Amino acid sequence: MKFSLRWFYLSVLLLPLSLSADVTYTGSAFPSGGSTYVGYNAAGDLTITATGSPTVLTTTGYSYIGYLNGGIGTATVTGSGAQWLTPNNTMFVGTFSGSSGLLSILNGGYVQSSYATLGYDANTSGEIDVTGAGSQWTMGGSTFATLIGNNGSGILKLQSGGVATIASSIYVTSNTGSTGAITVDGVGSQLNANGGLYFSVSANTTATMGVTNGGKVVSTETGLYGTDTVTVDGSGSTFNTGNLVIGNSGNSALNISNGGVVNSGNTTLGYTKGAVSGTATLAGTNSQWNVAGTMTVGGSSSTGSVTVSDGALLSVVNTGINVATGTANNVLTLGASPQSSNPGETASTGTLTIGTGGAAGQLSLDQVFGWYSTST
Repeated sequence: MKFSLRWFYLSVLLLPLSLSADVTYTGSAFPSGGSTYVGYNAAGDLTITATGSPTVLTTTGYSYIGYLNGGIGTATVTGSGAQWLTPNNTMFVGTFSGSSGLLSILNGGYVQSSYATLGYDANTSGEIDVTGAGSQWTMGGSTFATLIGNNGSGILKLQSGGVATIASSIYVTSNTGSTGAITVDGVGSQLNANGGLYFSVSANTTATMGVTNGGKVVSTETGLYGTDTVTVDGSGSTFNTGNLVIGNSGNSALNISNGGVVNSGNTTLGYTKGAVSGTATLAGTNSQWNVAGTMTVGGSSSTGSVTVSDGALLSVVNTGINVATGTANNVLTLGASPQSSNPGETASTGTLTIGTGGAAGQLSLDQVFGWYSTST
């Protein structure tokens, strides 16, 4: 009887394949050459479950969820002790044009890789959902960025206690045409961005992040560079970051409401010369923005604005910051110095509005600086 390698290969794609009772491949999903493919060129599923004892799938090569055109990959890692490890390489969720991928980490499941890219190519989509207390997604590599929307669409959702810890920089949208979104929702849900969090890195794209219902984000540094929006809403919702830039190549916004809290280091709204703006809105009792450093509203030849209303609090607190004429504590600068004194140079504009709702807004600082130019 003549043996057909092609027939055998297609059979692997079409029939369920189990490496153990708790690791199941279905459809266009299979391990090959050390890598794992889920949704190679058609629909494919991978399920890893833990029923009593730990179940660990280790991929020594790359992990792909949604690979070629037509590849629709769905991977589920569920239960305490269920693990998928890609310790030395990248996990791609939505890889080449025409593919899509969804990774769900549930009920205490654990997924780890060195790096990850969601929505690698144009016309792709990749989503990772981490849901439930004990559910974790971690990345230990620090050389390359984690990409949430490289050329396609990327989505990260942390819900109901799900946690993501990422050592590298996180780029939420990277190239023209990409979109990216992060949702951190619910008490115990947390994103640890240990290498920094950057939106619309190399193009004026659109990216969003919502921190709601007690969720928490911790980042070493944050930049909203394109047409980006970050919302922190609800009691217990917290965004802690080092230095913060809002508005660089596009118009970006930070919204804090209903008891949400933001803690940041040195902060600039409207950073780069040109027609860009950075805006911030604080509204509602117990809504707070605490700036431990200088705060510049309207950077060099750009526009910035802050509105504090309905009992919200803006606090600028720091010691030993050199500003203009010397050292000052608790400094807010409205409209920074223009980048040059040439006639016709675009001026910086900084606006602070306090109290536009039913209750007055609150401002805590020692000094306010405002720049002006005599150029004509």
